Amino acid sequence: MSIVRTRLLTSSTILIALVAFTSATPGARAANYTYKILYGQNSLAPLNGFTAPSLNDSGVVAFTGVIGSSATIFRGDGGPVTIIATVGSTYSDLSRYPGINNAGTVVFSAKPTSGSAAIFSSTGAGQATKINGSLTGNFVGDLGVPAINDSAQVVFNAFDNSNQLNVYVGNGGQPAQVGSNPAASADINNAGVVVYSPGATVLRASSGVTTTIASSSAPFNSYGGSPAINSSGTIVFGGLVSTPNGPTIELGKYDGSSNAVIASPQNGFSSAGTEPGINDQGLVVFRGISASGNGIYVGIDAAQGPVLSQGMSLFGSTLSEYGFFRHGFNNSGQIAFAYFLANGQSGIALATPVPEPISLAGFGVGMFAILLGTIRRRIKMGGAVQMQLPQ
Repeated sequence: MSIVRTRLLTSSTILIALVAFTSATPGARAANYTYKILYGQNSLAPLNGFTAPSLNDSGVVAFTGVIGSSATIFRGDGGPVTIIATVGSTYSDLSRYPGINNAGTVVFSAKPTSGSAAIFSSTGAGQATKINGSLTGNFVGDLGVPAINDSAQVVFNAFDNSNQLNVYVGNGGQPAQVGSNPAASADINNAGVVVYSPGATVLRASSGVTTTIASSSAPFNSYGGSPAINSSGTIVFGGLVSTPNGPTIELGKYDGSSNAVIASPQNGFSSAGTEPGINDQGLVVFRGISASGNGIYVGIDAAQGPVLSQGMSLFGSTLSEYGFFRHGFNNSGQIAFAYFLANGQSGIALATPVPEPISLAGFGVGMFAILLGTIRRRIKMGGAVQMQLPQ
């Protein structure tokens, strides 16, 4: 390739060209993902089933698997696992969806063999920490999966002794009630801010103050899913919207001052916003339906297609079913999921985004245009242009 040297070409000129040809479209996800099996059904022991895993920024997952008839909560990154809890002498029942933070602490609900059901956190070493203190009640997993932040604060739902469903935050000792009547799971960020939805609104609880960030006014008629919050306080949520063609589920975002629809029929989704998540880079994940497919989307570009969908080719077979939960999404944009293939194989896997490569042809054309424009401007100004061809 010929090299042209000119005294007018500066580092800032090169930087402009690089930015022009490597910038990604805001909100779009990378077009390609690699898929890697972390644990297959026979890699640990004969496992009869898996639940959707949680994922931290180091690529470590926490998930529940069933060995025989005994449920076990595992933590690992594809290598040797740590057993966090198992049904046996300590617990008679375990929650389906454990959570994990960046320190590797796992949170789960469980029924001890002696005593009442409780919320626990554990690193797998020593005795688990009881999160709910002296609070007793019905800790029903399908009414709220517990979430944990990097300070080991846990948010969870529980019925009190008056059969009132509330939202609590704790990290050992007596938890604090921060809300009531959650319709699904609450979420918590690293600043300890909690977000949840009673159905008609989306609420944020921080330092004893509860704020309505979305209500049953246009464009949303109601809510009811599990909202999510990142470390900067941006919140995403699914809401029901009335349209001329009937109600649709659309994805909303609250940026700290106002909320707006970010995924809807207007940008290619016939349904969006179910089970949303958001990472600290502001990238969103959710279940959606578009002309490109029905499945798990990352970003709000419907044309990119889902990262996971039934019927896709995967691991030498076809994906029959998958399990995904919003806490299976990390700050690198990776997705951890349970897979169930048409050939009978199943396990836990990781989808990792592959950055779009720089187009050398496009970069070359862009550099040439910038060089040509610079040379022309220099000539018009009456200056000399020194050029040296390669030897």
